[in-house]
Amino acid sequence: MALLRRWYVFIPLLALSGWGAVMVGQGVRPEYAVEATAVLVAGPGASDVDGPYGGRESTSEVLAIVLDSAASRDLVEKQGLERDYEIETQERSSIIRLDVLSDSESVGTQTLATVLQMSEQELAARQDKAGIRPNAQISLQVLQQPAVDEVVETGKMRNMAIVGVIGAAFSLLITLLFDDIMGLLRRRLSRRRERRPQPATSASEMPEAAGVDPSETSASDAPVPDYAPAPSRSKT
Repeated sequence: MALLRRWYVFIPLLALSGWGAVMVGQGVRPEYAVEATAVLVAGPGASDVDGPYGGRESTSEVLAIVLDSAASRDLVEKQGLERDYEIETQERSSIIRLDVLSDSESVGTQTLATVLQMSEQELAARQDKAGIRPNAQISLQVLQQPAVDEVVETGKMRNMAIVGVIGAAFSLLITLLFDDIMGLLRRRLSRRRERRPQPATSASEMPEAAGVDPSETSASDAPVPDYAPAPSRSKT
């Protein structure tokens, strides 16, 4: 009932809340989910020296640990790229999957490209140090180049929903408060009118109030007193 009575307050506030939600949604930039896939490949040559990482399966796991370290992430961040990339490996598999979520498509793809380059350098440096010939070294072959897999807009819809719900709640609250204030003022005015003294009616207004013209009243119409005047005494 309060919303029906104060619709002229609730509807503008609700419209203002909707406008605010739209503006917030336009201000949120979409995020780009970038993915890349690589596989470890053994060299065609044979080596008499054991690899620093063992076989290809264990190499993928150790390589993921190295790239997931704080030092590697700091190095990526110093280049202005995303440090919150993710590395996924599977047990008994030489496949490595990389993904990152970034506000910029170019920054996301460059982040994974840098991580892949760091992986190749790490593999070559460790195997060179171990004395493994280049044709016998395990190398990283990129199966899927870094590319945008999905444009994520969940943050935009979430912010719009939050602003819309909060705005509608405040609109309802303000409307109810306004209705209560107006009702309180109305009750106070009515009480003041009841307490105000009514003006007394004068004698000259009584004939008019009764619908009688004062000019038509005569002396004969005046009320006769119930007593008779006392007789006057004459002097002899």
